[in-house]
Amino acid sequence: NAANSSGITALMIASENGYSEIVKVLLGKGAVVNATNLDDWTALSTASWNGYKEVVEALIAGGADVNARNSKDGATALMAASLRGNAGVVQALLANGAEVNVKDREGSTALTLASRYGHPDVVQALLAGKGAEVNARDDHGNSALELASRYGRLEIVQALIDGGADVNSRANNGATPLMFACMKGYAKIVEALLAGGAEVNAEADDGETALMVACQNSSLEAVQALLDKGARVSAANKDGYTALMIACQDGHRDIAEALLANGAEIDAKDKDGLTALMLAAQNAHRDVVTVLLDKGADVNAKKNGDRTALMAACWNNDRDIVQALLDKGAEVNARANDGETALMVASGNGNLDVVLALLDRGADLHAVMDEGFSALMIASMLGNRDVVQALLDKGADANAAKQDGATPLMLAAQDGHRTVLDLLLARGAQVNVKDNNGVTALILASRNGRVEVVQALLAKGAAVNDKDKDGATPLQHASRFGHVQVVRLLLAKKALVNVRDNNGQTALMLASQGGQREVKKLLLRAGAK
Repeated sequence: NAANSSGITALMIASENGYSEIVKVLLGKGAVVNATNLDDWTALSTASWNGYKEVVEALIAGGADVNARNSKDGATALMAASLRGNAGVVQALLANGAEVNVKDREGSTALTLASRYGHPDVVQALLAGKGAEVNARDDHGNSALELASRYGRLEIVQALIDGGADVNSRANNGATPLMFACMKGYAKIVEALLAGGAEVNAEADDGETALMVACQNSSLEAVQALLDKGARVSAANKDGYTALMIACQDGHRDIAEALLANGAEIDAKDKDGLTALMLAAQNAHRDVVTVLLDKGADVNAKKNGDRTALMAACWNNDRDIVQALLDKGAEVNARANDGETALMVASGNGNLDVVLALLDRGADLHAVMDEGFSALMIASMLGNRDVVQALLDKGADANAAKQDGATPLMLAAQDGHRTVLDLLLARGAQVNVKDNNGVTALILASRNGRVEVVQALLAKGAAVNDKDKDGATPLQHASRFGHVQVVRLLLAKKALVNVRDNNGQTALMLASQGGQREVKKLLLRAGAK
């Protein structure tokens, strides 16, 4: 009975390795049959786990407790054998009084374990007159049938149904075995459950049905089986999603076609106002978009009065979908609640092909959002040069200002888009225009340290000493934020060093307050006081 540092005895070692004769000898010499190691495993648990039936029978004959439970996880020898699929050991344990319905710490029984891990022989043994509770649940609310359905154990599913399992049982989230089978697209299990009386239109707690679940997982065979049994094709979950929306969002064309053939409502909306067409467009599923358009989907439907499928397609830079929507009558100048148009969306994303397609269909160049942003302003702000050029070529105004007075040139300058800035200047953008706060493109570029932009603006005659409404010049802005190279450029263009803003601050003072030592040196050399 001596044990090593892990609490393992000679009997445990012999049992673990299937040495039945040695086990008998050790028992005959007085080995303690129910001793446990540091993990609280007995010799019987070990032999059961490894499937050594003769050892198990010898240990039982030697007085092993067939219902001993591991103090750590609550498992018994029967559970160990069931999980591992050792049917012969299971039968031996049952024949010697093993309790079939005892649960471990997670609520699992021998039957739920065998069902989950796919051991039909064990399931049959447990069900064969031994009193296994076929509808017992673990702590997650899962029954043996739900587990077998989830993990694709067709033979076990049928055995459980034949053994009286509740085909409409529900897990903690309200899901049924049928839904679990649909999660992985196990069509044969779906058919078996339906044949066994599964309710085809049962809803989980979130309102999802088996049909919706099947649509998520691209199983046309499962979807068709559900439809053939009367699945409600236009039912919606608590978010308003229908099976068709789910199929279209995930790009399952064949499923979408099957749903439409069975009467799915094509223009149904979820709680946010999204339609199947919008979902297909925003996820770039071209073939699904084509199917929906051919079936008469409303091409100009709006998400709660806001964005359209065309705008969604522009977000994804998908020219083919954009073209398909336009060909079916999509309103090119439809506006979102904030005034945004498809052209603005495409201009922001920088897809020239999409922009040109919209322009060719009459997109309004001069439309503005609520804050005054135009397509040109958006493209300039985001540095999309090719789009800027296309918009200018079509007649966009390079000097149009938004409500706060900002122009495309200012927007390009503040974010350092040199190539866009050069293009705007070449197309007549006014270099010294001010916004409502008196800010110029040069002030913005200087404040943000955009060296190349500052160079370009100065070369085009930008006023180096213009002040904003606070009385600050480009030099003061650059000095405050420590943009050394910009300060050098401005000083080289005769920027006034000792001018004061409305608070009496000079460039030197601002640099000092910000700890900008290199800028201070430059200013002092230039005569700052």
